[in-house]
Amino acid sequence: MSKNKKIDNIKHYYIWGVPGRGKEVYEMLKSNSGLKQLYGDTYLSILENEKLLLYIDTRGTILALDKRNDKDIMDLVIGNWIELKLPYIPKDKEFVWAYNSDNPCIKSLIFYDAKHNCSFTGIGERNGYCYTHYAPFEGELPQWAKVALNKLED
Repeated sequence: MSKNKKIDNIKHYYIWGVPGRGKEVYEMLKSNSGLKQLYGDTYLSILENEKLLLYIDTRGTILALDKRNDKDIMDLVIGNWIELKLPYIPKDKEFVWAYNSDNPCIKSLIFYDAKHNCSFTGIGERNGYCYTHYAPFEGELPQWAKVALNKLED
């Protein structure tokens, strides 16, 4: 086999640091690459820094590129590697799209109840219907949603 032969079946992954979700960032890297480095709280400042692009080197160690300093290398990585993303988690009382895997043609606009990981009920009480997926609502809240937001239970 030639030394110059390209190996196409190797996949490279990266993920951005996510504030407050360092353990999940670590687990996502671990499940998709040859991560050998053990998790420790000392890495939280790196794993949770949203200015850092994180990846695994050939030794199985987490490395980071700072988007303020490593623009050319970062563009190369982003253009050629696979980005990993953590599942979206809405904030409490956030207006979001909600849907279930078994009903892909139906989506609902709801206010998210972070205390119970579900929606608010139609009368603004907590612990309403639970969905399997949530996605951010983009755009300005409709007038009815602005009024409803003030009526949600604390």
